[in-house]
Amino acid sequence: ESMAGRRSSIGTGSNVDFDDDYELWIATGKTYTPGGTVEAEDLEVEGSGTFNPAGNAVTIHGNWKVSSTGAFTSSGTVTFDAASGAKTITSGGTDVSHDFNNLTKSGGGTLQLSTNAIDIDGTLLLSANTTFDTNGQNLTVGTMSNSGTLRAEGGETISITTKDTDSGKTLYDKETNVSIANNVSPYYDLEFDDVDGLTGGLAVYTWPAASNMTVKGALTITKGTLSMINNSNITVSKNFTIASTGAFTKGTGTLTFDGTTSFADNTSPQQDLGTVTLSGAGAAVTPTTNMRLAALNVNGGTLDISTNSKTLVVLGTLTLGGGTLTATNGTIDVDGNVALNSGTLNAPSGTMTVAGNWTRSSAAFNAGTGTVQFDGAIGSTSTVVGATAFNSFKCTTLGKILRFPSAAGSPLAPKTAVAGTLTLTGADPIGNKIRLCASDNTSCDLSVGTWAFELNATTGAASVTHVRVKNSNALTGKEILTTLSIDDGGNSNWKFGFRIKGRVFSDEGTTPAPNVRVNLVKSGGFAEGFGAGSYGVTDEAGAYTLPNGNVAPGDPITIFVEPVCTSGSPFDGTCVMPTSFKKGVLMGISDGNDKLCTNTNQASGNCMDLYLGRVIVRNTSTGVAQMTFNHFHQG
Repeated sequence: ESMAGRRSSIGTGSNVDFDDDYELWIATGKTYTPGGTVEAEDLEVEGSGTFNPAGNAVTIHGNWKVSSTGAFTSSGTVTFDAASGAKTITSGGTDVSHDFNNLTKSGGGTLQLSTNAIDIDGTLLLSANTTFDTNGQNLTVGTMSNSGTLRAEGGETISITTKDTDSGKTLYDKETNVSIANNVSPYYDLEFDDVDGLTGGLAVYTWPAASNMTVKGALTITKGTLSMINNSNITVSKNFTIASTGAFTKGTGTLTFDGTTSFADNTSPQQDLGTVTLSGAGAAVTPTTNMRLAALNVNGGTLDISTNSKTLVVLGTLTLGGGTLTATNGTIDVDGNVALNSGTLNAPSGTMTVAGNWTRSSAAFNAGTGTVQFDGAIGSTSTVVGATAFNSFKCTTLGKILRFPSAAGSPLAPKTAVAGTLTLTGADPIGNKIRLCASDNTSCDLSVGTWAFELNATTGAASVTHVRVKNSNALTGKEILTTLSIDDGGNSNWKFGFRIKGRVFSDEGTTPAPNVRVNLVKSGGFAEGFGAGSYGVTDEAGAYTLPNGNVAPGDPITIFVEPVCTSGSPFDGTCVMPTSFKKGVLMGISDGNDKLCTNTNQASGNCMDLYLGRVIVRNTSTGVAQMTFNHFHQG
């Protein structure tokens, strides 16, 4: 008959090739056992009909339907070869009267399960450009050979005894939230794509617990959220892409890269990938977007954020354990600790920020031309462990405590070195100053621990203000100049403010006054490092030294003779003055330079001389504000 879609009811015969658009129809109660191959548009077994091709090949261009009360038995291969469109299979069941031996999808298009699960005892073979769609039905397969796409919703049960892992893709595309029923790792390519979109948001694909995901090819989140809240691990050997409509929810598991990977996270802001590990010499990860992680372990291979000039954000600890992290043209921001155990870190040529501790053991740290900046919360502590040679070192976090490795031996080791610029910027009041001490000085208030520091004598520069330093030996490098800072004691080759030298005379410049206390105030209050208990004392020649005048250019200063009270304190109004005490005051404007008394001319020299019983006002500074009546202290 020539009418398309008409059925043919047939009996036993040899090879049969139905004309296009003709269906092979087996009526209820009938059995068809062909003597050769069979090729037809569609196949339908009605009622209690039986199709028994035995080992003969069967080729279907369209749909397949076997009733639940019918039977299909085969030891051969059924091939579905439609070139395009979607064709369906209604298997009728998964018992021995309905399962397939081998099933091949070739040509193109999609072969979709309709209303029944399917059992393929032998091989399911998907050719290139073809799709097998479970449509939410269970799938049981002996061997999977996939050069196309296995499409599933995720809630169904998929059981594959033997999988190939060098080609093909598995696609999860359910349009509602779904818990993935079972893991059929290893995958080659794996994709999550809420194709039509969940109403009110994107579908969430929740991966099962205690079920590690292994992707030998590429992992892609096209649309929807891959949720790893059940804490399973992921291993990806090739690319990992999160599209702008995708999302990733981390768990406590680890995402491991062990092959050549191009990483892209096209969301904004980037997803937190959780703990990420590079494992094995073959791991080579090159992000094409910024990357955001809870923790990073570079245990092998290379992570290269330099090639595409990207930013690496590590919310926890960055650990280098044998691999290489190259960031020359990139940026690194670590909100936790940095542990350079082994391997190589090629630092950014710009800035690498670290909020926590910095530990270097045997890893190579190539500082390049960049800056390591210690940030974090106000008043937080960062400890440097092990010898490190930085290019530039920076901290501008108020109240930050920086603890450096305690050093011993000759020469002192380990040592922290800075070849470029040392920038430390705290602020007033004293609690906002940045504190520097040895690692075993837990509060920076103890008298323990010496730490070695070197500012390169040739290339080094310092911009240091509002710091407190204790027990630092910096003798091997350039002297470190500070302003508005405090010498907490035990420091070598640090200069705190400027030095003031002068003389005290009992008359107008003739008779020296020995054993006289001299102190300093600025702008109505004591300069850092001065005040109660901090003073200079004149020698037999009447000369005194105030070593650390922490005042800025333009600050009004008052140098004065401090009484030795018979009781009480000169700073709280309780002092009982000795009857022989004579006051002496010198007032002026600071120009921020040393006054070393190398020129003793009383009119034009740089001796800050005081005369007992007199007030001296000096106004010889240049380039700063001049003394006016308003600079005098009242009261």
